[in-house]
Amino acid sequence: ISVKKLILFLLAVCMCFSATVMLASCGGDEEHTHTYKAEWTFDNTHHWHKCEGDGCSDVSDKAEHSWNEGKITTTPTEEKDGVKTFSCTVCGQTKTESIPAKGHTHSYKAEWTFDDTHHWHECEGDGCSDVSDKAEHSWNEGEITTEPTEEKGGVKTFSCTVCGQTKTESIPAKGHTHSYKTDWTSDDTHHWHECEGDGCSDVSDKAEHKWDEGKITTAATPDADGVKTFTCTVCAKTRTEAVKHTHTYKIEWASDDTHHWHECEDGKCTDVSDKAEHTWNEGKITTEATPDADGVKTFTCTVCEKTKTEAVKYSAKTTVEKENWVSLLNSLYDRNLYIAMSAGIRKSSITSSANVIKEVNTVGDVTTTEYYANENGLTYIYKCRNNTWYKQPYITSDNWGSGVLESVDHTSWEKVHFWNTDSVVDDMLPISLLTYDIFSYDEDEKAYFCKSVEIDYGYSSDYLTDMYIYFENDKLVKIKYNYCDDTVDNPVYDCYFSCEADDVVIPLPDKDKVVILPTDYSEADGTDNKLYGEYDWQMAIMNFQKDHRIYYVDSDKEITIFKDKIKIVDEIGTTYYANENNDSYVYIYEGERWRKELEGVYGEDDTPISWETRLRSTMYSCFGNEILYNIFWEYDLFEYDAETKAYCLDELESYKNIKLSFENGKLKSVSFEYYESKISLSYVYNDFALPKIEA
Repeated sequence: ISVKKLILFLLAVCMCFSATVMLASCGGDEEHTHTYKAEWTFDNTHHWHKCEGDGCSDVSDKAEHSWNEGKITTTPTEEKDGVKTFSCTVCGQTKTESIPAKGHTHSYKAEWTFDDTHHWHECEGDGCSDVSDKAEHSWNEGEITTEPTEEKGGVKTFSCTVCGQTKTESIPAKGHTHSYKTDWTSDDTHHWHECEGDGCSDVSDKAEHKWDEGKITTAATPDADGVKTFTCTVCAKTRTEAVKHTHTYKIEWASDDTHHWHECEDGKCTDVSDKAEHTWNEGKITTEATPDADGVKTFTCTVCEKTKTEAVKYSAKTTVEKENWVSLLNSLYDRNLYIAMSAGIRKSSITSSANVIKEVNTVGDVTTTEYYANENGLTYIYKCRNNTWYKQPYITSDNWGSGVLESVDHTSWEKVHFWNTDSVVDDMLPISLLTYDIFSYDEDEKAYFCKSVEIDYGYSSDYLTDMYIYFENDKLVKIKYNYCDDTVDNPVYDCYFSCEADDVVIPLPDKDKVVILPTDYSEADGTDNKLYGEYDWQMAIMNFQKDHRIYYVDSDKEITIFKDKIKIVDEIGTTYYANENNDSYVYIYEGERWRKELEGVYGEDDTPISWETRLRSTMYSCFGNEILYNIFWEYDLFEYDAETKAYCLDELESYKNIKLSFENGKLKSVSFEYYESKISLSYVYNDFALPKIEA
């Protein structure tokens, strides 16, 4: 509704009201009729029309002001407030409101302002210190603006990638650049390259001379020293040394009563070589003593064959006190031995000297001869196979499985000597020492006699029967007896032992033709149709076994062995054994969960079983009644099969179809049939984890 229409409506209402009042007054006393002024009266909040009657306070159309949107009548500045005026749309009354001063509006310069570390934009307003975009400089990688020389430093200039400000850094002078001569300079001990620069004392590649082996440039004579010239292999500098007369010694020995030596071949030279005291042997009776005259015992030096003699008094003593048997029996180890064992199945003969043992074994129509030789304090074994001699280092049981195949020292030679006399030492002599009081002296035989001696093994017994022990001049000279198995009436062989054997010589027509077996078995891979020897083969298996990484399977069992755990799968189920802190633990499956516990006890003191015991027990079960050990002694029966690349043997005792495979000098796999089982042993394995044990 417009203001004009509203005013007309209000006037019409007033006129109707006035007419009504006038009509009413006609009927009675005359009342006051309000006549309102046309102009508006107002205060700060309302406006109205006053009655025109004198003294009448009545008003009409009183209402609150209806303000318009206002109009800025005084514009604000940066320093002063402005004014906004509002008007009532009905009565025209006005009111004002203050408009805050605008304040300062920043306008920043486009160019950058900067110092050594920062850059920014300044405000354009006079007297305004406000800045924008202040930040540290962002320096580029710099550019060399002044190149350095040997004497003067250079300059590297860096620019800020934002504002263009620059900074500089000094570059050190290059200094002198050495250029070394190609020719060597040297003194008596060193050589080096000098710098070519004038006045520069710097050197390069300085090192001590590397002298060659030298060369005789002036030969020595008995009257004058010679000259040996050494040349540095780097700079060619030379030095010399005086060379004394070189002695050439005679092959034959010179000697006196106490020493032997080699003389120099130069008649003017008195120098000698290899001078040492004589090494006398045990001596030999060269003239028997009689009741009327002393005998002669001749000793020979084992090096130069010089001899000396001693008188031997006559003695017809053939008996000794039994209490002295221990020392007399021990004396056999210092003398040459001869042992012969005869039997219908096997005949053995062992002859021993100071450095050679000869062993001859006859089984049926086959006779084999082996020699053990002590050479320069080391022990070797010689074997004849198919008319070819083989020589290899000897290995005793003490170092089987050590992983090292090499000649053993003199200590092992004594063990070889002992082992080859075991038919006497292991069976008869200990029994004799413990039971010498049961022997009686036989005057006719001039020997100590015993009808029967029992050898008790705990689980069975063997017997030595018709035993004679001969002594002469307080030394053991001979023993003979029958060896019986199970009963005294079941003789297996008769044995003779004598200290009267001659020295043993290895009958090799040409030692250069002896096939020397290698100290490793890396060639046991098919390059030769035969395995080299029992000890090489044995070491191959021992190394394989020692690695403790084996996969074994037969018809009803699988065993996997590692260094720290074992897995066994059989008809019972799966069981794990683990090496933890050097104890053996067992993992047992109980249907729904795994249980872990120490593996039993071992010994009367309830000590937990050791990992070594568990490992040894498991490994023993892997080898099928020691199949591997059995074939040690039959290694020469195996033939190489080029098609399968394996060493094969059809049958050995209870084992059939045996196959051995090598790879890189180690045993890779073994397979065989044992009764109804097919068994394989190999390096082909998968790693496995122990089962998780929950609390």
